Amino acid sequence: MALSCDLGWSFLAYDQRVKQIPCVCGYVVKGEDDDELWHNAQAHMRQDHPDLEGKVSRADLLAQAEEIPKPTS
Repeated sequence: MALSCDLGWSFLAYDQRVKQIPCVCGYVVKGEDDDELWHNAQAHMRQDHPDLEGKVSRADLLAQAEEIPKPTS
C-alpha cells in the first residue's frame, strides 16, 4: 500500500507485518495472517514432526506467533 501527500512523493506503509513462529528444530514458519500461519505450521509439523500432528491446537500455536516487519524484497 502506498501513501502519498500533496508534495508529490510517496512511500510504502511502514506497518506491513508478517507473522512467524520459530520452531525448536530451527525452521521458521511464516504467514501473512493467522490462517496462512496455521496452514504453514500444520504442513511443517506433518513433514518434520509427524508425532505432533493433531496434538497442537490452533490457539496454542498462534499464541507462539510474533509479528515482524515484512521483507521488502
